[in-house]
Amino acid sequence: CDMFTYSQKFEHCLNSHDNFREVVDEYKPNILFILARYVRLLTFPKTNVTLEAEGVVKETTARLLELSQNVKDHVFVFNAIPSPILNFQLIHANAIRGHKQIIPDMYLNSTIDMEHARERLAKSVSMCPKCSIIDYESVLTTNGTFQVYDNRTKVILMNKNWHFTPLGLHRLRPLYKSVCENTGY
Repeated sequence: CDMFTYSQKFEHCLNSHDNFREVVDEYKPNILFILARYVRLLTFPKTNVTLEAEGVVKETTARLLELSQNVKDHVFVFNAIPSPILNFQLIHANAIRGHKQIIPDMYLNSTIDMEHARERLAKSVSMCPKCSIIDYESVLTTNGTFQVYDNRTKVILMNKNWHFTPLGLHRLRPLYKSVCENTGY
């Protein structure tokens, strides 16, 4: 589910935006971290400057502004990262079982224009006074290549639903801690 846009793709995602907003409205946090998949932002190639593509930017901006109203200090939006192909988990498991060489790029969706997705997200975030982007791709990058698994252990960092595994969350923990320490929380 993507809390920035309404999704019709999966039944369980139909109310994800409303559920997220209700929680923020109820708790009124001092700071808010948004770690999302940006599914709609990632679906438009750079050459697509249609009204629909720009509509997604407007929708994302509107959601950020709406959420930030009930956040006291700041909203940290994690930047878009490369997304894995749908069956990467199965391919990875088979490669390990078969003692095959693992090539990190073979797990990534090559049809997505990450640069443009990041530009569109940055545009939305720039229109929200309480918001800023945190780039965390480097935490998941080894030797300049984004990886969905730990290079040493070969354990995956996110599952087929693009949710971080316990190991993936553990890798992100120092980043969260650093942001909180630098903001006084």
